[in-house]
Amino acid sequence: MKTYIALDLETTGFDAETDQVIEVAAIKFQGDRIIDTFETLINPETDIPSMVSHITGINMDMVKNSPIFADIKSQLVDFIDKHPIIGHNIDFDLTFLRSKGLEITNKQFDTFELAGILLPGLPSYSLDTISRILKLKHSNKHRAMSDTMVCFELFNLLRKKINNIPKPVLSEIKSLIKKSDWDLGIVFEESESKSNDKNLKKQKAKYSSIKHPQFQSTEDILDLYDENSNLKDLIPDFETRPSQKVFTEKILDSFINEKHLIAEAGTGTGKTFGYLLPACYISNNTQEKVIISTHTNNLQDQLINKDFPILNKLFPDIKVAILKGKKKYISLTRLQFLKNKATLADFELIVLIKVILWLEETQTGDLDELNLQNKEITLLDELGCDFDSNTVPEEEEYFLHLARKKAEAANIIVVNHALLLQDAFADNQTLAEGKYLIIDEAHHLNKIGTDALTINLTPNYFRKNIDSLEKSIEQAHLKIEKQDDSLEKSIYSSRQDLEILKKTSENLFEQIVLMLNKFGKTPNDFHTILAINFLFVDTPEWNEITKTVNEIKKIGANITENLDEITKKINNIDKSSLIEFSIQKNNFRNLIENCSEVLNNFDHKIIWISKTFDENTHFQ
Repeated sequence: MKTYIALDLETTGFDAETDQVIEVAAIKFQGDRIIDTFETLINPETDIPSMVSHITGINMDMVKNSPIFADIKSQLVDFIDKHPIIGHNIDFDLTFLRSKGLEITNKQFDTFELAGILLPGLPSYSLDTISRILKLKHSNKHRAMSDTMVCFELFNLLRKKINNIPKPVLSEIKSLIKKSDWDLGIVFEESESKSNDKNLKKQKAKYSSIKHPQFQSTEDILDLYDENSNLKDLIPDFETRPSQKVFTEKILDSFINEKHLIAEAGTGTGKTFGYLLPACYISNNTQEKVIISTHTNNLQDQLINKDFPILNKLFPDIKVAILKGKKKYISLTRLQFLKNKATLADFELIVLIKVILWLEETQTGDLDELNLQNKEITLLDELGCDFDSNTVPEEEEYFLHLARKKAEAANIIVVNHALLLQDAFADNQTLAEGKYLIIDEAHHLNKIGTDALTINLTPNYFRKNIDSLEKSIEQAHLKIEKQDDSLEKSIYSSRQDLEILKKTSENLFEQIVLMLNKFGKTPNDFHTILAINFLFVDTPEWNEITKTVNEIKKIGANITENLDEITKKINNIDKSSLIEFSIQKNNFRNLIENCSEVLNNFDHKIIWISKTFDENTHFQ
């Protein structure tokens, strides 16, 4: 059985170059069996900050007769030997040891990282939080041996969780690990699944329609706010609030008489429940859909998970659905595209493992459920649905189709403002059937509407789209089994034109900066801005910008024509590559259209050019 070392240090601070170690603890173990331990206080030969003493309980009196680090260095090295080292945020500890002259090349397994994969949804991944939630004994927090003991127990618990992963799933994870040199991959590779079946058999959802009204009149609804209301049995600490009753009454009146209503509901009014009751009542009695729009996705989730379960006890036949933008739902096709990469960076592999395990549990495919950290978050753009779901088979984009089916069958649909406005401007409206609309926190609607209608061109926007398209062309090219001269010509022309487009777009933003420097206003040290109106359209500077934009449009048209030819020629490649290529092609088409749009219709839009403190230039 393999031997591991669990390790933890206490230090005078966070800087390995200037701070000192004040305590070391290590446990040598095989499985659940502890073989040996190492523990000692260290004299740092410098003062211990009072904050550190407060947190750890270690003070100068305790360490004054302890060895200095150099005295225990060789003993610690012998104890660790060549065994893999386990720790919570282990990089911190090993950085300190290396700064003290220990040449550690052992494999290192971070329980913080491993817990983030195998224990999704925790409020924090600190050792304190994990030990409390998992009920691991941690009586002497921030002391090296106590932390090391928790780390040892946590590592074994996490290994057992890996062993409980269904065999087909664990096999897939192991095959992906071979594409990287991730240290933690060894933990998965050495595990053996005890389960042969998948945890979740996803079934196609069935939805029933409204059966019969629960409440016969608006008075029945308003009576719920009386002192003797049964809401006290449904809502902890429920108290009657006259303003909430008035709020509900006004909404009911606007629904029944088909009038618009603007209401300001201050803190403590109970506005959420105040509008949910009328929404359920009107939908239950008219069989018409009610759309509720919130400011953020978090508020959507709160309505669905916290508020509607209470309402369902009053209106058991009401069906509620949450609908988010298509990019919020995982694309199984794009996921496969990521899996198919020849090599994987550590963060890409971690995301793939998190997603694979999450897919065994999720009922929604909502990417907001995922626990992604730091660089991992950047992969969300590559995993979300980014194309018209109607063009993709349902079994391949299961979750987006499922969300839309639920919305079609639901009485009440909860969306956010961004999706509400996006749908309003779309050619094919998903929410067109809703007769009643409630906009919560409507004061945010103006900004979100402005953002939705704003085209913002920046150098980074151009670079990102061009780089993504170049990569997609290259990946599609490699997948093609049978090549012909016309296809090679289209690919070659696209690459040449993209290089020209890069230089032309750079030229565009250089011209914008020249115009800003000449005419722009600087309201502060961080921002230079200029509103383009008829006073500027005949200037030589604007004429040069117009000329360059038209050149970009011409180059873009040539590239788009070649991309269409490439799409026609791409046969015999895997479907995920074709879809990913189409996504990047559409993104590029939008870039060119947006670039053209900013020059049109001066009478109906505001055009700005600006430069921020970080020298980022905007054309919008």
